Amino acid sequence: MDDVKAKQIETELKSNDFSGYKVGQLLNYGKSAAVFYAKKKNQSYALKIFDQELIEACGSEIQESRISRELELIGHDHPNLVKLYDGGFNKEYKYHYIIMEYIQGKNLEQILSSISYEEIDNYVEQIAKGAKFLEEKKMAHRDIKPANIMLKHDKQTIVLMDFGVIRPVAGSGLTDGDKLKPFVGTLQYSSPEFLLREEEDTVEGWRALTFYQIGAVLHDLIMHRPIFSEYQTPYARLVNAVQKVNPEVRNVKVTNRLITLAKCCLLKNPRSRIEMISWNNFFVNENLEPLDAQDILREKIKLRRLINKSYESKRETEPDYDSLKKEFMYATLDFIKECIRSIRNDNSDLELPLCTIIATQTDSIIASFEESDFLGIQNKIDIEFFVDIVDVQEKAIKIWMTTKSKGSPDITLDVFSSIYDGDALYTVLKESIYNIFNEFIEA
Repeated sequence: MDDVKAKQIETELKSNDFSGYKVGQLLNYGKSAAVFYAKKKNQSYALKIFDQELIEACGSEIQESRISRELELIGHDHPNLVKLYDGGFNKEYKYHYIIMEYIQGKNLEQILSSISYEEIDNYVEQIAKGAKFLEEKKMAHRDIKPANIMLKHDKQTIVLMDFGVIRPVAGSGLTDGDKLKPFVGTLQYSSPEFLLREEEDTVEGWRALTFYQIGAVLHDLIMHRPIFSEYQTPYARLVNAVQKVNPEVRNVKVTNRLITLAKCCLLKNPRSRIEMISWNNFFVNENLEPLDAQDILREKIKLRRLINKSYESKRETEPDYDSLKKEFMYATLDFIKECIRSIRNDNSDLELPLCTIIATQTDSIIASFEESDFLGIQNKIDIEFFVDIVDVQEKAIKIWMTTKSKGSPDITLDVFSSIYDGDALYTVLKESIYNIFNEFIEA
């Protein structure tokens, strides 16, 4: 629907009674509908009028079924989802419509450049809570984007809007037709598999799309510009970018947690997304003490350049992913080895015990720390480090470690789950090793 058509409907309906609601001014419009202010018994509402030409193209029966699907959410209220009250077909004016909550505020697309970086954690958590609530109701939103997310006037509360292409999980999609699966939603905020309609019709498959779309919104909040905005024209460039380009996510004013979360959400492979993150990654644990920030790194580790060089050279031809994964894993283990040495040498004031690093037969390394009377450690501590290459193309990795020491219970600790970054990995390894020694010293 364009501006002309939206204003024509406004002229037709304004100040008139529409299914018991008095219609007010035009609030907004999109490609499929226009939204108007409405009142009933001194209560404010938003009236969504659907584009009749679009309905005729899709079929009235399908559109009515879509509206019925949306109205299934009546009574299932959530603070981060727009409330729905009524809907159907108005025979007098011959419009399909939905009555929903009237929200005073602006959508994120309208205010993107002015959003405070300090509020991003809060906003993204609320978006995720609304999307997770839908998943628990066996629904996938499928069109999460800044234009469909309202920020109330209090500048604290986020509300996810527009259920026009909502779909039951593992069920027939009315928006998809009987056999064909046309693209629905918004290309710029679509994941690669959804663009090609190759998504898995499972809870995990739709969750992968949801994570991607939240990650795209997070990108916009971090970068203060829409994702793939430089590829918008011609259309084919945008299609190519969604499938092949890894968008930049960088901002020194934003926490590393959010940068990492956005990068993991935007992994091209949906299975990698699900393996790297879960719903809990979106929720801030207010009781969790922040990691101790280390002083400026004394030494820059160069392995990232080596890995990038190896990766890019093989990408020019048909890559052997198994070989590339092994190479990446061994290079990462070598990097961990150098980090351990650097951590011990760079912190001589702590007098960490002497350490021997051993390669194993199970694709891991062991850092074997000797006893230390100074630290009160009576038995040597073996810390074994493991690396899992989740997605070699995207450089998504997981690292964990286990400890063994005579007379003490074994400890397993997740160390790193993110896109490869040498500086971040060095810092996390240092913090993890300190935590291990804190456990043994306190014991």
